[in-house]
Amino acid sequence: MSIGLLRRSLFAAAMLLSASTGALADKGKTFDSPARLLPATTVFYAEVPRPTEVIAAIYDHAIADRLRAAPEYKAALATPQAFVFNAGLKLVENRLGMTWREAVAALTAGGVAVAFDPATQGGALLIRARDEATLQQLRDSLLGIVRDETEKRGQEIPLKSAEYRGIPVQQLGDLKFALAGPWLIAVNKDELGRNILDRYLDGTPDSLAAHPQMLAAKEMLPSPVSGWVWANLQQLRHLGGVLPQTLQKTDNPVAELMIGGLLGTLGESPFALAAVDVNPNHLELSFLSPHKPAWIDPAREYYFGTKGTGRAPRLLDLEGTLLSLSAYRDLSAMWLRSGDLFVDRIDAGFAEANANLSTLFGGKDFGEDILGAFAPEMQLVVSRQSFDGAETIPAIRVPAFAAVFRLRESDSGRDEFRRMFVNLIGFLNIVGAMNGNPQMDLRTIAHSGTEIHTATFVRDRRDDALAASIHHNFSPSIAFTENRFVIASTTPLARQLVDRLASSNDGDAPSEENTSLKISFPAIARIVDDNRRQLIAQNMLAEGRNREDAERQIGLLIEGLSLLRDLEFRITADDQRASIRLKLSFEESSK
Repeated sequence: MSIGLLRRSLFAAAMLLSASTGALADKGKTFDSPARLLPATTVFYAEVPRPTEVIAAIYDHAIADRLRAAPEYKAALATPQAFVFNAGLKLVENRLGMTWREAVAALTAGGVAVAFDPATQGGALLIRARDEATLQQLRDSLLGIVRDETEKRGQEIPLKSAEYRGIPVQQLGDLKFALAGPWLIAVNKDELGRNILDRYLDGTPDSLAAHPQMLAAKEMLPSPVSGWVWANLQQLRHLGGVLPQTLQKTDNPVAELMIGGLLGTLGESPFALAAVDVNPNHLELSFLSPHKPAWIDPAREYYFGTKGTGRAPRLLDLEGTLLSLSAYRDLSAMWLRSGDLFVDRIDAGFAEANANLSTLFGGKDFGEDILGAFAPEMQLVVSRQSFDGAETIPAIRVPAFAAVFRLRESDSGRDEFRRMFVNLIGFLNIVGAMNGNPQMDLRTIAHSGTEIHTATFVRDRRDDALAASIHHNFSPSIAFTENRFVIASTTPLARQLVDRLASSNDGDAPSEENTSLKISFPAIARIVDDNRRQLIAQNMLAEGRNREDAERQIGLLIEGLSLLRDLEFRITADDQRASIRLKLSFEESSK
């Protein structure tokens, strides 16, 4: 950052604080929330109640310490631009008599908010300082720096001054600024500025804080919260063209499968709310809105179930699991309603896939007969493979993965799917032989009172036993336990799942969520470490680095993953609200 940019930043800050503070401090104390100063017609509002806590949680975190200790960060500090910026920042701190963090803490002690009001087409920034004296001190110090800089260059401050009801107002370009007691107010429209100052002076009760949708949102707001955003969807829909009024078709099947059901909620919900919680232990994002099962479009009943009662089974947690997903999704209903959910191009792709897959599965309709055999509750798991004691170890180690479905009719479904599995392996062997790929042997293993049907790749005599081809990561397997159908990429994972489902009732017990996802970063780090040699070689070839630099890059990646614990993603919906929660947790050692 250049000294010129620092000077312009100081100039803008000085303009923000350049309004004279009148005898309004006592009146300002009655406004404990920026929302009380805003008109009820506001449709967008974002607030950070305690900015210093957010800065401390990020800047003082052990992860930030690790980043500052990295050679790349130290190299960036050694650049001329960084030197000039730090010198300028030090000058400012000396003039203020406090560090930049102390200055930010003093200026934003009461919180920061931004808002948009369509009635005036105006945007507003509201900052509440520690007190009026603090604003005065910061204003005088920053103005002194700006005046010194402008006088050196023979320039003038392009500032226009006016007054509104005894409150001095300054204008810089299209922006207008005023100080009212401890409040710093900046707007881009005169009408919105007058509205805010009238509310400050007169204490008008008709404010955003008293709006029914805002009151409902505050009740829904999670705690603790570091910052939050509110949008009046009901009013936005009336503006025309801002939000869709009806079900919109998508061109992204993955996004539809993950969050498509919530689109119907947003199409009817009066407001939406987002919140963030930042602390040394985790970073959590929440998205919430009112929800009613009656709002669900029939095309998206696959997502929530009849009357919105669908619940996902509990997450599968196995040793070495790096990803576990559990969801309620009627895949058959989604497949059959693709014409209502997706644009024509994607729907045509579904039709083509249905024809091809139906041929592969013996003429059975894939959407109706194959997917229709599965109940909506499904579980996925991805885990690290252990090759301890294995005769053949692949050079590149790929995680094992599996899906667990509940069969609607377990007795008739078992034989049908077993035959399909055998036919599929035979088909893959024929295609593999044509392309010179290894063949697979079929066998059946008795395990924990059930049978596991599995296929293993025949070892190529050209393969190195300790660095075999990537095919040896896979031994496709299926198994049945009670009404559960297991499809796994490896036999060991199929065994683990059979044991897990047989020893616990969790597979049948519903959770409180519609969707749950958990990712383990230590498990990912171990998989990266398993493939360290291959990743170093690839880094050297792709980036042109020498071995030492490539080893350091991969080491930094593993170290970075070791600072994180897990990532959780959850979707819940009942007859009152719907929510999405994303939580990134850090290792305790990184506090």
